[in-house]
Amino acid sequence: MVFHKHSNTISDLNIKINNSPISRVETFNFLGLHLNSSLTWNTHVQEISKKLSRVVGILYKMQLILPRRILLSLYNTMFLPHINYCLLSWGKDNDSILKLQKKAVRIISSSEYLAHTEPLFKDLNILKINDIYDYKMLIFYHNLSNNNVPPYFKSFIPKHSQGNHRYTFRNPKYQILKYEHVYIKLTCRYQLPCILNYYMTHDQNDDVNSEIAYLPFIIENTVNVSLNCFKRIIKSHLINKYSSYCTIRNCYVCQLYEVFSIT
Repeated sequence: MVFHKHSNTISDLNIKINNSPISRVETFNFLGLHLNSSLTWNTHVQEISKKLSRVVGILYKMQLILPRRILLSLYNTMFLPHINYCLLSWGKDNDSILKLQKKAVRIISSSEYLAHTEPLFKDLNILKINDIYDYKMLIFYHNLSNNNVPPYFKSFIPKHSQGNHRYTFRNPKYQILKYEHVYIKLTCRYQLPCILNYYMTHDQNDDVNSEIAYLPFIIENTVNVSLNCFKRIIKSHLINKYSSYCTIRNCYVCQLYEVFSIT
């Protein structure tokens, strides 16, 4: 495999080992990760989507036979592992997999095919794929801070921003990696400081009695927090972000179901 930009054309290479020609491929399955020559994760996402679609089909056929708790168990054992595997490598912003997740959640909760999914995710205590990515990235940061990673990954620890003496509040707490290639934006080195800056400055809860209000403090002091406690607080924060009801004004879907309920 020859890695290159998608827009570039690479001539055929005549490579031999012991007079045996080596064929050139565009995609390769490396330990369950589907790599392609243009260094994008489109091939892997397509392969994962096929597997998840089959799981959604199984859930659909079983929804009238099995109770909700068994369907949820099937989701956790057949659907979720495909998402969790090496998610930090390929899992940034995958709308196609999120759509399959929404289908699965509607099936588990016996909801209509157009039902809003945020209340369903919250009721089932299930994270969306983008939030699972943030959740795993923050756990990765906890392991980095507590030296529970191989020595190679210690270079991933983000550096603190120098700030500006006049406008300190405009500067991020952690330095964002500069890049010349768009693919760098999908890597952990780039995403980790972005996610840390977001959760250190956004989504703070006004209720001082809630443990979620201490999320920035917990992230900043990960050395003093156990991993189980850290996981619980992060997931609780992400789940509580989901709305329990529709907030869209004059929502077409809600109006449609109201018409059906009246008729």
